[in-house]
Amino acid sequence: MYYSTVGIDSFREIRINALSYVDKTKFIKLIVERGHPKVSLFTRPRRFGKTLILSMLAEFFDINKKSTELFADLEIAKDQEFCATWMNQYPIINISLKQMNMMDYDQCLYNFSSSISQVCFDNDYLLTSKKVKSIDQNKLQKLYEQTATFGDLGQALYILCRALNSHWGKQVILLLDEYDVPLNSAWQHDYYSKMLNFIRNVFGYAFKGNEYLKFAIIIGCLRISKESIFTGVNNFKCFPINQSQYADMFGFTDQEVDHLLELAHCMHKKQEFKAWYDGYRFGNTSDIYCPWDVVNYLYDLKDNKHCKPQNYWLNSSSNDVIKKIIKFCTFDVKNTLETLLNRGTILCKIVNTTTYENIYNSEINLLNLLYHTGYLTKAKETNCANERYLEVDTELLRIPNAEIADIFVDVVDEWFKYQLETKEHVDLLNSFWSADSQTFTQILSDLLMQTISYYDYHENYYHAFIVGLFSSLKYVVKSNIETGLGRSDIVIYDSQQHPKMGACIEVKRANAYTSLHNDAHKALIQINQNKYDEEFKNKNLQIIHWGISFYKKSCCAISKIIEVKL
Repeated sequence: MYYSTVGIDSFREIRINALSYVDKTKFIKLIVERGHPKVSLFTRPRRFGKTLILSMLAEFFDINKKSTELFADLEIAKDQEFCATWMNQYPIINISLKQMNMMDYDQCLYNFSSSISQVCFDNDYLLTSKKVKSIDQNKLQKLYEQTATFGDLGQALYILCRALNSHWGKQVILLLDEYDVPLNSAWQHDYYSKMLNFIRNVFGYAFKGNEYLKFAIIIGCLRISKESIFTGVNNFKCFPINQSQYADMFGFTDQEVDHLLELAHCMHKKQEFKAWYDGYRFGNTSDIYCPWDVVNYLYDLKDNKHCKPQNYWLNSSSNDVIKKIIKFCTFDVKNTLETLLNRGTILCKIVNTTTYENIYNSEINLLNLLYHTGYLTKAKETNCANERYLEVDTELLRIPNAEIADIFVDVVDEWFKYQLETKEHVDLLNSFWSADSQTFTQILSDLLMQTISYYDYHENYYHAFIVGLFSSLKYVVKSNIETGLGRSDIVIYDSQQHPKMGACIEVKRANAYTSLHNDAHKALIQINQNKYDEEFKNKNLQIIHWGISFYKKSCCAISKIIEVKL
């Protein structure tokens, strides 16, 4: 039986309630192997189980807890000698910086102070421990009360490590989640330099020469340049998504998804899961699914075995990153987006370090941003003849699955509207409302050449093209409404400039350039036969019928003026 874990990133809660858990406990042994880096950074896209991984680690190592029952029957429990040596043997600091996603620098510091206060609360025995020096207890008391100085706040993690070490006589394991959120927020809201200095200070004390630190695991989406925030940190190692090591520790493998589908009796939905939520490639490991999507779709299937996949990632993750392409890029990304949306691949040199100031300054930086945040992934091995493909760290990138393609379509629509808003369209509107078919066809064709097409020019693309065109120009647009004897493609009102006019548009996709005129004529006939202008009958409007056919980036528009009187 499958028991859902939607919205739960607490390992303890999942295990206590006997919910369905994908066993990732082999990760525990890997990170404590001899010679493993003291400070390890793992970067993965959002919603790939990173917080749950840290929760698992905290439960396993925390000296304040008894975790034997939580890990019973999991893979790690098979190694009894390892568990006896490591389980519940070390003091833990488990902290997330996700609350520092604020528009204001001072509010970010306040939220960081609140997170530190919670850690002090969880370890309040340190305030009265006879083993902890009074100077540290005084600092901890102020951190707990959120009255610490700016300097002590910057040293907070180091102070906590020192106090925990004094009490337990053991080095501390530091687990840090969402480490890149403060800098991402600061970059978006113009206080990047101040936040960079603060985070550099916090990390410097916590990771650079900290003799009280056993090891640290840091989790985030992007690899911020080491020179920016990890300066001087020795024995530091980043494990990004293009490395094969730990590739199957974040996200679900094909076998793991099969197991969950069997538990939920949903194997009949396997191909939909694969098309919508699979497709990620970490290192050389293919078929990695986004776990957030998998568990959400399984939850919906519990009540309706025939429900369709949805875009769960869009509703859970901030998509500001990709939407800012429209506003901030200093170069033309139209061809790149068009290639990706047509399920093509883009050649790109992978860069595992990021400086926010340069993200939108070049296509390489932009593609790397999209890659590391999960909007793109590595294509499977191919016989690419391009010599650049042979270069070190150069990869072919693609959209991973139908869910992300759906997000890209929304971005394309915004891109199109933005482009239209920056152009003058007096001639287009005049030709449209005067039923000047020749001029309107020419202007529409010119626009097609400037905008982005996708999905092999399907009819719904052209429909969206027309809807987006008039919506962006502040017209009243109704799409696919029931009217007359069927559903009209598009109905448009111009209530301000032309209050006595309305238009019905039927869109067709031609199979060849030579059939454009015939298909446009058929569209006009369809409007008339199905009485798509029925809703105009009692409004005393002059109606224009437009039949528009498209073939790739060519079109033909034919109009007919209809007089309607009461």
